[in-house]
Amino acid sequence: MSKIAIQGNASGTGTFTIAAPNSDENRTLTLPDEAGTVLTSASTIIPSSSGLLAFRVGDSTNQTITHGNTTKVTFTEEDYDLGSCFASSTFTPNVAGYYWLHGNVQWEAPTGSNYVVGAWIYKNGGRLAIHQHTSNGGSGRSITNNPMTVVYANGSTDYFDIYAYLYDYDLGGNANIEKAHSPNHYNTYFEGYLVGAA
Repeated sequence: MSKIAIQGNASGTGTFTIAAPNSDENRTLTLPDEAGTVLTSASTIIPSSSGLLAFRVGDSTNQTITHGNTTKVTFTEEDYDLGSCFASSTFTPNVAGYYWLHGNVQWEAPTGSNYVVGAWIYKNGGRLAIHQHTSNGGSGRSITNNPMTVVYANGSTDYFDIYAYLYDYDLGGNANIEKAHSPNHYNTYFEGYLVGAA
C-alpha cells in the first residue's frame, strides 16, 4: 500500500495548515502518479516552449511565379517553430486540434495592368482559404494577399501549405513574390498556432 508522507523544510519557520472546507460530503483527492509541484490559484503559470505549438517562417530570396500557374510558396527560414512541425515549406502539426493559420504574400507589380493575383492556404493538397486581388488598369503597384482561417488538423497526417497564383491578361508575364526582409520583418511569411486541442 502506498503511503503519504508530510515532510517539513528545515529552512522555514512558518506553519502550513491543511484546512477542511465547510462541507457535509465525503471527498477524495487523488494525486497523479508523477513528480511535480502542486499549484494554487495564486501561482503564476508560464508554459514551457515544449508545451506550445506555434510557428512563423519566411524567406530572404524572392520567388518567381509564372503566368497561369499555381505555385507552392517556399519558406526556408524560421523565426520560431515551437513543436518542430514545420519542414520543407509545409506545416504538419503533431497535436490534434484547431489551428489559426495566416499567410502573407507580397507581390511585385505584374508587368501588365490587368491581372489577377491570389494566395491560398492549402490543406492536404487542396484549396482551403483564399485571398485574391484583381487589377483593371492599375499597374506599378505592389499587392499583398492575406489568406487566413481556423481549421481542424488530426495531428498526424494533415498538412498545410501556401500557394500563389498569377494571371496576367495583358502580357502573360511573370511576377515575383517579394520575400527579402529588413531585420525582424519578412515581406512574405506563413504563421500559425494551436487554438485548442481536440
